[in-house]
Amino acid sequence: MTTFTDEQILALATAICGDIASGMSAVKACRKKGRVARSTFMLWVQEDRLGMQSLYKAATKERAHAFAEEMVDIADSVKGKSADEIQAAKLRIDVRKWNAARMEPSVYGDRVRTELANADAQPFRLTTAQEMTDDQLAAIAAGSGCGTSGQA
Repeated sequence: MTTFTDEQILALATAICGDIASGMSAVKACRKKGRVARSTFMLWVQEDRLGMQSLYKAATKERAHAFAEEMVDIADSVKGKSADEIQAAKLRIDVRKWNAARMEPSVYGDRVRTELANADAQPFRLTTAQEMTDDQLAAIAAGSGCGTSGQA
């Protein structure tokens, strides 16, 4: 079992994360000559050795952006290609799209998130009829709508 100094660990992690950020998988990045096994690297990340969790998180976030840029390059490269080459390019794009959506869902995901806030920039609070007072329910029944702001 090889023992590494903190400086060596940080250098290895920085190199691996650099490759990950450029679009390489952690498996391939760790397989490069002079690197550590992926299991060792992931253990360092899980233990947050030398702050490695934030380094790894930043690398995977950047990898999502690298995938997005690669998709444009792949799509641009198929002009004049055969149907099989176009299908292969579509597969490469789909894989990158799927991975980018999971690595950076707020940017590349399909889910749309809508946030509502009132005039005070506070989130809306929906009140059920069971939570309302009799006066609030009576105001609603009378059509005035008073007392329905969520303030019980």
